Amino acid sequence: MACDTNTLLMLHMDGTNGSTTFTDSSTYGRTVTALGNSQISTTSSKFGSGCGLFDGTGDYLTIPDSADWQFAGNFTIDFQVRFASLAGTQGLWAQTTSGSEYVEFYWDGSNWVFKLFTGNVLRVSFSAADTLSTSTWYHVALIRGWGSNANTWEVARDGNSKGGTTTTFTYPDYTSNVEIGNNTQGGLGQFNGRLDEFRISNIARWTANFTPPTSAYCANLGTGNFLAFF
Repeated sequence: MACDTNTLLMLHMDGTNGSTTFTDSSTYGRTVTALGNSQISTTSSKFGSGCGLFDGTGDYLTIPDSADWQFAGNFTIDFQVRFASLAGTQGLWAQTTSGSEYVEFYWDGSNWVFKLFTGNVLRVSFSAADTLSTSTWYHVALIRGWGSNANTWEVARDGNSKGGTTTTFTYPDYTSNVEIGNNTQGGLGQFNGRLDEFRISNIARWTANFTPPTSAYCANLGTGNFLAFF
């Protein structure tokens, strides 16, 4: 089953063990570049035959800039994550234009944190406290459009709201590569652990607490994966 048209990026992170090829399975087929020691691991994946392995030192993925990354309305960035270490700040997703123009989503050791800067002004910001364990898979979703409100930004972990904010702001046009597992412009460290089923969508996939995915996206519509599409 092909991914729906609202899926702007879909990384199943399957492949040969040790491979540095990360394939975008969305209809856009975007180029993904693995930096550092980023690689596919065929052990301990959440779904499918593999997951992305990142060691926290120079490991991250980049995807070229696109007009699609200037979200005109609601959006969702969701993924499966398994931390090897919970210490320090670990970038999960970011895009920049300059030192004063960037958006970032990261784990700071005890909170999920989202910040959006333009003109060196913090326009959108929130921190959502959470308690996690290493070597455990979690589903995480960053959503704009929570509660069916286009101005509400939220983090949900394993289908449950962890916190967010409500504010009106037009999403900027950042011009750098999208980064997964890093945020160099925000001064954060790299992610240390495993990622699977990393998806970017231009809709709010969920607007209230939900049952987290039980299988890979864009695979078996009608076999328990309905929420992955709508």
